[in-house]
Amino acid sequence: MAVKLLGLLFAAFILIFIGLFFFVSSAPFRTWVQAELSARSGLEVRLEKLAFQPPLGVIASAVQVSKPGEFLLKTDRLTLRFTPLDLWLKAVHRVAAERPVLEFDVEELIKPATTTSAKFALRQLNVQDGTIVLKKGGSTLFELPNINLEAQNLNLGERSGISLHADVPQLQAEMELNLSGALRALDGEIVLRSKQTKQIIRPSVSADSAPELLRLHAELHAPENQQAKTNIEGKFQNLTVGERRFTGNINARAAIDRGWTEARFTGDAVLINLADAIGPVAAKLPRGNASADFSGSFSLPNKTLILESITISSPFGKGAGEGVASFAAPPLMKNGKLHWSDVPLEALRPALPSPLNQWSFQGRGQVDLNLHGPLNALGVEGVARGDAAKFQAGNVSSANVNFALPFEWSSAGARFREAKIIATQLAYGGKDLWQWEAASVQLRASSGFLLKESAVKIGGAVETAGGKFTSPDNSKVGENLAIRGPFELTLLAGKNSASINGKFAAESGEILWNKFFNDLRSQKPALDLDGDYYRDQDRIDCRRCNITLANIGVIDITGSIERLTQTPLLRLQAHSKNFSPGGFFEYILRENLNRQFPLLNNLTIGGQLAFRSQLRGTAQDLSAEGELSLDAGELRAKSNEWEIGPVALNLPFRISTAQGQKTPTESTAIGTLTIEKFRFGSQAAGLSSVRISLSDNAFRFHQPLRVSVFGGEVIVSNLLWPDVISRPKQLYFSVETKGLQLQELTQALGWPRFSGTLTGTIPEVQSSDNILRANGEIQAELFGGRMRMSKLEIENPFSPLASIKLDATLQNIQLQQLSKTFAFGQISGILEGNIADLIITDGQPAQFGADVHSVDRGGEQRISVEALNKITVLSSGQSAGALYGGLAGFFDSFRYSKLGFKAILRNDRLTLRGVETRGNEEYLVVGSLLPPTVNIISHTQTIAFSELVRRLERIKSDKPEIK
Repeated sequence: MAVKLLGLLFAAFILIFIGLFFFVSSAPFRTWVQAELSARSGLEVRLEKLAFQPPLGVIASAVQVSKPGEFLLKTDRLTLRFTPLDLWLKAVHRVAAERPVLEFDVEELIKPATTTSAKFALRQLNVQDGTIVLKKGGSTLFELPNINLEAQNLNLGERSGISLHADVPQLQAEMELNLSGALRALDGEIVLRSKQTKQIIRPSVSADSAPELLRLHAELHAPENQQAKTNIEGKFQNLTVGERRFTGNINARAAIDRGWTEARFTGDAVLINLADAIGPVAAKLPRGNASADFSGSFSLPNKTLILESITISSPFGKGAGEGVASFAAPPLMKNGKLHWSDVPLEALRPALPSPLNQWSFQGRGQVDLNLHGPLNALGVEGVARGDAAKFQAGNVSSANVNFALPFEWSSAGARFREAKIIATQLAYGGKDLWQWEAASVQLRASSGFLLKESAVKIGGAVETAGGKFTSPDNSKVGENLAIRGPFELTLLAGKNSASINGKFAAESGEILWNKFFNDLRSQKPALDLDGDYYRDQDRIDCRRCNITLANIGVIDITGSIERLTQTPLLRLQAHSKNFSPGGFFEYILRENLNRQFPLLNNLTIGGQLAFRSQLRGTAQDLSAEGELSLDAGELRAKSNEWEIGPVALNLPFRISTAQGQKTPTESTAIGTLTIEKFRFGSQAAGLSSVRISLSDNAFRFHQPLRVSVFGGEVIVSNLLWPDVISRPKQLYFSVETKGLQLQELTQALGWPRFSGTLTGTIPEVQSSDNILRANGEIQAELFGGRMRMSKLEIENPFSPLASIKLDATLQNIQLQQLSKTFAFGQISGILEGNIADLIITDGQPAQFGADVHSVDRGGEQRISVEALNKITVLSSGQSAGALYGGLAGFFDSFRYSKLGFKAILRNDRLTLRGVETRGNEEYLVVGSLLPPTVNIISHTQTIAFSELVRRLERIKSDKPEIK
């Protein structure tokens, strides 16, 4: 029975709903509803279509509600839902309007109310894409489009006004709106509260207890036929908009003209903790409040806000600005200007990226801003400037920094263009560190980046002038350095690293590196840099750090440099395929050593050098290991008198700059040296290939170097440089000559032709500091006799003041050959003697002690008149005829029993004594007992050596002058 009853009830409900569906959709019911609503409200109500929506809902299409001359409401679709309880309480459960447009006339709106509306409650209100239009007469004063609203508990009617609750998802908040009073004396309040998290089970908490984000109170007074006035007071606490939080208060006053066309306003505001309002980028800035005073006007017909002035005071400086904004669709900032001055640079330091946030700054800056574009995507253009700023960063400092930074900022990102920074007296260094300084450093840069991207790229150029540096021990010095070049810097967000790419060239400067000086204008060294710098490790990783030297070549470098700003530690690989030894010699060695070694000015070097090397350590303890090769090498004199080459070299090496004794390693890599030809004048010789090595700073020949030349052979053995880095002048070798033909040798040297051979062995030649010593004896077979040279020593062998020391012994020298060779006339006999402590400096004897005399071995001893005359000129400065009258003219030659001299040279004073002394006379030639005979007496026993040289020149001219 119960089932039947339920079935009947269900069927009845179905029939009722079907009946309601057709009844509500019928034209008579729609006409009745229009008439009933119009009569009860006093408004004109029009509905094109009604439809019933179960359980208790009505959908009206093309709804229009109006009161001519006062207001008009139009909507495409209006949905109303009721509950039985709502009908009894005079309420509607839910109203939803699609694309509604509400137009009302301000003149009618502010008229005093003559009737009291019936109390009416609305539980839920939903508005989609709505528009409010404020009109005055037939003209539109203000239009607010794109309204989307979800509201609850809307109460209308009587004197209570409106009470509305709405969700504001953009702010994660709920809004409460209360309006009360008549429109000419309207009181309103808006409260935003933090939205409560929905929980399945939660304690009963009043909505009023949620934290307030905003409380805004406004009062409107609009006397009839007078201007309206309004006061606004507001407070906001942790109001979050995007990534920014706002806390503070605002007070504003406005006056609206009688025609409701323009509102003029003034006000002031305080923003608590400006850094929070700026956003995350300023989270580390010092905390402090900002205050502002503002004034302006708002045009209702044009929907234009004119901010005539705004002044701001804050911990980060002072601001002053103006602007114009339009609130027509879409809302735009047409022209906003803000000048921010007196910005303390030190206050901004915490917000800078590392390592800038660890620096200290002095000085103040300013910013000029132009704002434009849609208000929800505001664009900012501006210029940041600073003059006479200073900074200190550990060992880096600058006395003065000027900068100008034009930038653009939008919601998508930011960029700066043609930024210019000029730093003067930029210095780096500390105790026991490298000292760097530049008179000026100029940086130009531009950048653009998107906020969603993880990298920021900065491109520009750098230029330095007046640069200089000094190593801790003052052994490496640079002056007047000028460097410039483009660069690109990539900063990675969230990472403590930066990528650097640039090409930097030194256009001028002088460098003294130990004893090597170089003027960079001839070389124009350039650095092609591509690497990553890690700030926390102070390390740069080089993908490409190539060095280019004009006329020399390119050195390709990869690897890393640690402790870059302290004592650099190198871990690099270097190689070159086109290094020119000729260019290196011409622009590095010759320019630095030509005064010390003038021989270098007469040399030319050629060939092509290639090398690869691994570098490890600091400048004071740097090791290099690798291999170098030389092809088509050549060494020759500019005069083409001699030539060595082609030369081929393949040399593995292992060297170090560390001081102290090197510990030899177990293995030594061996290379080869091949010299195809050696030419001296017209003499050509072949050289053998030898095995060589350069290991642990020791350069060694593992085989003798043999040269076949001048009809004989020269053999250089045991050649060793123990330390080519720390002691390059220390070397050892032995020399052996076999049967060198003196006639060929002297002819090649351009000397008078000697006959005989040169043979000798020097077991050891050693160079230490500036002295080259030979332990052994060189023997020459010449002039029918023999000359032995020993105790050979050369001081400063390659300098312009090279000094040669030796002892020489003459045995059985045939005077006939000797005098003939030197065109000294004719002398017969045998000469012997010794020369001790001979010192020759700059090609001239500076010291010696000599005892040279003839030896009677039974042969004829004669001297010609020509020789007699020349000896007389040397000893006295006068010719034999002047001394002996006509005696010298009667004979062609004279007999002698003794011939010779003893001489001591000290400090350019030559003391000349004869082979025999009689009283106060010194005899250079003693006549025989048999005629014709003659004696030659030295009349000037002490003379300047320079005078002796002058007398020799007179002898060579063959026209001796009488002194």
